[in-house]
Amino acid sequence: MGAKRLPWQTYENWKEYGLSMGYSERNNRSLYKSKNKTERSWYYKGGNKRWLGKFEFERKYSDCSDWQTREEWREYGLNKGYNERNPTGLYKSKNKDERSWYAKGSVKGWLENFEFKRKKIKNGFWKDLEFTLQEAKMFIKEHNLEDLPALGVIMELGFSSLSNAISKYHNGFPAFREKLREYLGLPSEKNQLESLLESYVNGGEE
Repeated sequence: MGAKRLPWQTYENWKEYGLSMGYSERNNRSLYKSKNKTERSWYYKGGNKRWLGKFEFERKYSDCSDWQTREEWREYGLNKGYNERNPTGLYKSKNKDERSWYAKGSVKGWLENFEFKRKKIKNGFWKDLEFTLQEAKMFIKEHNLEDLPALGVIMELGFSSLSNAISKYHNGFPAFREKLREYLGLPSEKNQLESLLESYVNGGEE
């Protein structure tokens, strides 16, 4: 008895099968993660033969935070109508998907170029101290820092809006940094310096 012939020997019958099963209406992630063996096999066959790039999958993205590129993230936001929303409302949202989308855009530096309504920017969400503190907090977390670096470093890392907001709306870097340390529950730099000086003086008296 001969070996079992694998299905979809050509691109055309692979594509025809995918269309007949409605895979063109599916997100490709839902296929390769599917619990259905046939769906996974079809996807893997397309991947091995490099046919996936020619197949027209549905471009709407699933409600999850694994947007791998700026374009995926942007398209998801547009499909959800986030361009009609206030950014502050997204990062404070009770909806986990909205917060995840906003957080991903923030840490990747994608928010600056997203098509939020211009009136929202005119309203000055960067003028909101709490908003700017939250952005700074996420910046520190993304770059595994213990504190906020100099403004020039922030700009070099692609967060010019944060740097500009600190300078323009929040009394400059030293004042904002103190507010941020308070926001994060950290001791102020002034108290730290006083403590170090006291320790130095007491140590010198021994």
